[in-house]
Amino acid sequence: MEEAKNESRKDSKARKIRSSLIVGGVGGAFWAMLHYVAYYMNFTKIGPSIYVAPFFQSDAVNRPLAQLAGVGVATVLSMGIALAYVFSLAEFYSPWIGIGLGIGMFGIFYYGVSPLLALTKKPIHVLGMNTFATELSLYILWGLFVGFSLSTEFSSKKEADR
Repeated sequence: MEEAKNESRKDSKARKIRSSLIVGGVGGAFWAMLHYVAYYMNFTKIGPSIYVAPFFQSDAVNRPLAQLAGVGVATVLSMGIALAYVFSLAEFYSPWIGIGLGIGMFGIFYYGVSPLLALTKKPIHVLGMNTFATELSLYILWGLFVGFSLSTEFSSKKEADR
């Protein structure tokens, strides 16, 4: 009996890891590519290459290779954040948790990490309203996608188990 419970816990943990990596990867890739499209169409002055800016020379940061490398890094970061989310917040079934995730990640990145690593020359709120609104919207939509997808996945599994 005890062995069956341990096996069930292992399966549950493996399912959570697998689901979080898939949802985080798909969400990260999709929203980072949409970020690139928004940058290309001049909705924002910041492209996804901001995630790899310390590793590229300043003149190469705006090139397509750096943008695509940024999409890759954003995808991997999204997978890590989704993994942390599924083990901490996925039990709360609310879209507001995902929206809060997006706003929180926006704040951490643009008001914590970016100034610390000097990723942008100016704070995000000084770069213009279009850039600020676009970046905030993309983070909110990414957070909503990742958070609510995982919450739906695991709250529906919990309901099915009952």
